[in-house]
Formats: sequence, structure tokens, C-alpha cells
Amino acid sequence: MIVSAGEGITRTFASDAECRHYLHALRCPNWVAAVGLIVKGRNLASSNNVEGAIVLFRQAKELDDGLQFNPDLEAERLATESLISEGQNTARKGDVTGAVEWFKKAQTLDPSRKLNPVADANKFASEGALVRARNLVSLGDTKGALAEFREAKRLDPSQHIDPEAEAERPAAEHLLARARQLGRQDLIKEAMPAYSEAVTAYGKAPGLDPDGSIRAEAWNDLCWDASVQGHAADVMDVCEQAVALAKELKPGSWNSRDSRGLARALTGNTAGAIEDFQFFIDHTPRVDLKLQRQRWVAALHAGQNPFTPEELNSLLN
Repeated sequence: MIVSAGEGITRTFASDAECRHYLHALRCPNWVAAVGLIVKGRNLASSNNVEGAIVLFRQAKELDDGLQFNPDLEAERLATESLISEGQNTARKGDVTGAVEWFKKAQTLDPSRKLNPVADANKFASEGALVRARNLVSLGDTKGALAEFREAKRLDPSQHIDPEAEAERPAAEHLLARARQLGRQDLIKEAMPAYSEAVTAYGKAPGLDPDGSIRAEAWNDLCWDASVQGHAADVMDVCEQAVALAKELKPGSWNSRDSRGLARALTGNTAGAIEDFQFFIDHTPRVDLKLQRQRWVAALHAGQNPFTPEELNSLLN
């Protein structure tokens, strides 16, 4: 009852006359005054003035006997919630010691609350450090972000984060996106060092690319895009790197063999191309791609070149 009564009021009346005017009544009902007292009591309780809140809540009940709440318990509940909120906000700002004190006060006021002042302070301080870390990442401050990620992990070891990876990931993602854009724009000369920079970035922290799949896919993308656009001879080493990195990966292993097969075919290594395409045919679940590669293999076996300008153009999409 107290919650609905208190939260439903957005203002109190300065005088009896204002109340009567606002409610279009001959007299101001007791429940209005009671609600006003409840609002003031809630504010006092939230300011940790429990005794003052209890006095006002009792007065409210005297005015409106329909109010069903315990003044003492309600004041303690609101004060406890306020103390906990203060503790959480203080912790998020990085003041663990101050937060512990707020949580201890809440625990003293209401021992039934399952609070662990030190653990709770560390938990919310960790959350605050994560927020600051991600803000620093967005500003390009990798060093500052790394320090905050490490602090978040120290405060709450249960956080499933890799500080180094979290700090480095946005920059690595940006570099790779830029490299892919250059490759798809047929700017292969510029794309090659851009891919190299991106791959290096993904190798800075073990957690960024633990199985090498991102780097393998990056080299595979460059191998494919460059080959389709007429630069197969320039990226054969890249294609080999993609195959080597993706050797134990699925579907990376057969995708990289497919890309190398295309580069081999376009540079005159027909036998190598057939071998790679057959590996792809044997592993891919894509029926449409399987049929296309079978057509390529048949043409290569017949001494024909299946990679007409139209065919290559279709592979760009």
C-alpha cells in the first residue's frame, strides 16, 4: 500500500486551499495528507534518517487507517536500499573502502540482507572498471584500457575477460576491416601490408585468436580476392600461409585449399589446383559449390580453362 501510495504522487500540496482546488473537493481528505507524509518519510528514510521516517509513517497511518504497512520495517527497508545503492555507486567510482563502509551500514541496519561487504564492493568496483576500460578503448587508449581491464579482473576474478585481448581487439578488428575493404576494391598492393598489420595485431594477445582461425581466414580472404581480380601470382605465399594456419580448422582447412586451388589454376599449376579443388569437394557441405568445383576439375582435366572473365567476375560476389 505504501509503495503504490507514495509512488503515485508526483507533488504535495502547499495548503489546504490548493488541495481542495486541485481535487475539486469541499475539504481536503485525510488520505492526501497521509500520502504527503509518506512521500516525506520516504525521502527521510532514503537519507538514512530512519527515526524521522518512522515518525512520519506513523502519522500517515493515524490519518489513514487503510494504509497497510509497518512504519518501522518500511523505514528500515528504504534506508537499507539507499545504503546499498550508495555502496554500489561508490564502488563503481573506484572507492572500494568507502563502498565497504556503506554495505556494512546496510548490513547493520538489516542483518537479514545477504550482504558480503568486501565481496560486494569488489564486484561493483570491477563493473565500474569495465565501463571505464571500454570507454578508453573507444577513445583509442589501449594502454589505459588494459590497466582498467586488469583491475576489473583483479577485483573480481570470476569475470570472464582476457584483459590483453579485450584491450587489443577493437584495434585489430579495425585493421582487418580496413584490409578487407582494400582487397575487395582491387587495391591489392595496399591490401597486402594492411593484412599483414592486421594479422600481427591478432597475434599480440593469445586470447585474441587462440586457434589462429581469424588469421587463417584473413590470409584466405586476401588469397581469394587477389586471385579473382587477377593477382594470383602476387599472393601465392599468402595462400600457402592460409593453408598452413588452417590445417586443423573446419571449415577453414577446406576453404583455404579452395582459395589456393584457384590461385594455382590461374598460375598454371593445374595438378595442384585439381588436388586442392578435390579436397574442397570431398569436405564442403555446400552442394552448389561442390557441383561448381566438379565442373572446374573436369575442365582442367580436359586441358581447358574454366576461369573465363565472366566466371571470375561471378566469384567476386
